[in-house]
Amino acid sequence: MALSEAESDERARAGQPYAVRFKSSKEPVAVHDLVYRRFKKAEPEEDFIIRKRDGFPTYHFANVVDDHAMEVTHVVRGAEWLISTPKHVELYNAFGWQPPQFVHVGLLVNSERQKLSKRHPGVDLSWYKNEGILPPALLNFAVLLGWHQGHAKDIMTLPEMIDNFSLKFTRGDIIVNMGKLPYFQKQHTKRLLAEEPPNMDLLTAHFIRPIEGIIKSMEEARLAKRSYSGFDVSLLGDMVAQLESEPAGPQHRVLKALKANKPSISTLEDFVKDNKYLFWAVPQQVLKARLEGLHLRDSSLEEGSGKREATLEEVMAFFKRKFERFAGIWASQDLTPAIKQAAASVTFVDTETGRKMESGGYKLLRWSLLGGDSGPGLGDVMEILGRDETLRRVEYSRKTADTWAERAS
Repeated sequence: MALSEAESDERARAGQPYAVRFKSSKEPVAVHDLVYRRFKKAEPEEDFIIRKRDGFPTYHFANVVDDHAMEVTHVVRGAEWLISTPKHVELYNAFGWQPPQFVHVGLLVNSERQKLSKRHPGVDLSWYKNEGILPPALLNFAVLLGWHQGHAKDIMTLPEMIDNFSLKFTRGDIIVNMGKLPYFQKQHTKRLLAEEPPNMDLLTAHFIRPIEGIIKSMEEARLAKRSYSGFDVSLLGDMVAQLESEPAGPQHRVLKALKANKPSISTLEDFVKDNKYLFWAVPQQVLKARLEGLHLRDSSLEEGSGKREATLEEVMAFFKRKFERFAGIWASQDLTPAIKQAAASVTFVDTETGRKMESGGYKLLRWSLLGGDSGPGLGDVMEILGRDETLRRVEYSRKTADTWAERAS
């Protein structure tokens, strides 16, 4: 009930606690919102409190005064505040101030359309850090929540986000699909690894240092002859000698391996396991077992005067001669033509299918260098391993092929 001015003054002089209310318009006030367009309640606002009995202003009053004092031009906030915005507009009008532009965006909800719980891992930034999520990937993921970017491109750098930003947000709740985050992580990882010069701070913090830690832990497990995260360490030979002797430690090799694998990097632990033979030698028992799995016979070699039958040992000896005499720079782009020429010189028959395998050298080189594992192109593999380690593996596989042939006969 409204009091007369005289009664109000009398109560104040008597020291009675009081609140101050704002006398609202008798008709509902329309609000222009950049997302919801025109918003208007069915009923006018009640006379709401702007100063509490303890003398402190309410949020509705303080936020209007504060935003005006700071010359705020756009108020972007959650859609749950839309219902209160007519109060704020009335206060702006009462002061004779120009209201800012209002933008009410949807609430972030889970797949059941429930507000994200504080217990949800995605509400804590430390979770993303612990998961190794790149800051640009997280920013890209977050900025597209409920935003119509107006073009087909979804992978953006911060400058691109700024250039393309608009206030075209969807109405209603915004479902946070965490399943999309790995896609952004993968795309920004590819972009980061392709940058020249490389962003070493970001690469070191999110990739190189954690991978070095995984390599160290796996090596400790290998030496102790215990499994590592379900991985059979008996598949590993000795650690590659250059890995310890390189001036910067394994950093250079890790970065090269990352760049060679950028289309298919998943978790960092899987990356190390999938590329184990870039960091460890292929043990002989693995080479022998996988040689049997190649299912080859009737191998032939084209060298010098023509094509002739050749044992697997002779093929590997040919590879060693070929790359020992290689005169180019030991880099993938220079090695690839030489690899192609060497591979084309070898032919064998697949014992399972009876099919003649032209350019069979590719299969044998991958067996020699990586135990037959899939992975980067052979040019990248040889560059990462380096000349000495490449030739050592070819020679080692030649001896393995010789002992394998003796046993088979």
